[in-house]
Amino acid sequence: MVPSDVKDVLQVDRLANKGLWFWDKWIFLSELTQSIPHYYAVIEIEGEIIGFIGGRFENPQAHLSVIAIHPQFQQYGYGTQLLTQFEKEARTYHCTYVRLEVKQHNQGAQSFYRRFGYQSIQFENNYYAEGDHALIMEKQL
Repeated sequence: MVPSDVKDVLQVDRLANKGLWFWDKWIFLSELTQSIPHYYAVIEIEGEIIGFIGGRFENPQAHLSVIAIHPQFQQYGYGTQLLTQFEKEARTYHCTYVRLEVKQHNQGAQSFYRRFGYQSIQFENNYYAEGDHALIMEKQL
């Protein structure tokens, strides 16, 4: 992902999250220019961004911050490709586990992560700005 991708990334994010959005342009741009080791990538079909992933590597933890696939392209393995690559990158930074937060009511995302060995380790009340609760999930690498 490069700064010029952010506009299309925001569109995919809003579509994947049914009109809700959690990150704005400035958050993405800040993440892309930080000094902490990080990985932000997009996946494209015919030059169109259809998904993205991002997070930081702070040994021993890799923190998966964001992932989304355009609704028309979900269930085709693109999320799997992105997550697999993120975990591979985490290993190159000697991270021993990946941690992430997911909304408590987002059963689809939780199921996706569990298929890859992520386990629930903690519950956070009112974690998100709008008051939604979060499930903290983790996978040992």
